[in-house]
Amino acid sequence: MVQGEVASPVFRLLGPVQVGVGPGGVGLSGVGLGPRRQRLLLAVLLAEAGRVVSAEGLVDRLWDGVPPRSARSSLQSLVSGVRGCLRGVTDTVGVDLRVEHGLGGYLLDVDPLSVDLHLFRHLVACADAGSDDAETADLLGRALELWRGVPLDGLPGCWAERIRHTVSVALVDVLVRWARFRVGPVPEAAVAECIARHLPHLTACLDQVAPADRGVLEGRVEEVVGLLQAAHSAVDGAAPSRSVVRSGGAVSSGGAAPAGLPVAPSGSVGGQRPASQLPRAVHPFVGRDAELGVLDDLLARSRGTREVTSCVVTGPPGVVVCV
Repeated sequence: MVQGEVASPVFRLLGPVQVGVGPGGVGLSGVGLGPRRQRLLLAVLLAEAGRVVSAEGLVDRLWDGVPPRSARSSLQSLVSGVRGCLRGVTDTVGVDLRVEHGLGGYLLDVDPLSVDLHLFRHLVACADAGSDDAETADLLGRALELWRGVPLDGLPGCWAERIRHTVSVALVDVLVRWARFRVGPVPEAAVAECIARHLPHLTACLDQVAPADRGVLEGRVEEVVGLLQAAHSAVDGAAPSRSVVRSGGAVSSGGAAPAGLPVAPSGSVGGQRPASQLPRAVHPFVGRDAELGVLDDLLARSRGTREVTSCVVTGPPGVVVCV
């Protein structure tokens, strides 16, 4: 039995930063939470929910170690902005949400398990401690339900990049573990649907992590694509080619996500979209600027001549193309 379910309100970091009221209630979008640096401050405080973060630490994370002279006064203004956003939630649900100042820093006084990132880690820790395969798979599935997109989507800075990379790797680990647990007890169609739903999140993460961290995520993309192939093969009798998986189909129009911040039903993974449909197209050539430059140079040399230039681009992973 997992203690400490999602409290009200709900704070979301496993996707765009959002604040919601209740398990499926009204939510404030990222736009409603103010400009990017203000949302970044909120994200830092939520990632450290219940703990004091020093003013120096906040300044360092907000300005990547190169703060302006006005950093302290700017930090106070950003804190005021966060307090104003939380005041709207307080007025709605009657729960006092405060950013407290003391001990040389700031603390967001909320239940950590009301933050999806902390709840995700809690569920995974419970799964790791369990001995029953069915319960473990259920806990991992519930952790996956919290994944809504690129973690800290759109937030700038080295701290956000580092958290985004670390969390994305953890999310993929859980996805792979869940898929391997579920093959057999659950129809492969459900496994395929879940992987197809999260694969665009994973590939989109590649655009928002530091270049030095992309290799690990790219390798996991390859692993997840292989799982999707295997699941499709079990469902349809023939696996789609990797080029089709990476560049192909659109996801079925299961309808736009509802307003607010809905929470998926416990114990189930995935929505109602047909499992045989493929994920949205991913961004091609992510992190391949140098290679594209070489291709451009080679092709430019042969332009206007009778010379034929053939280039073969290969390598794991990414979009494979022959020119």
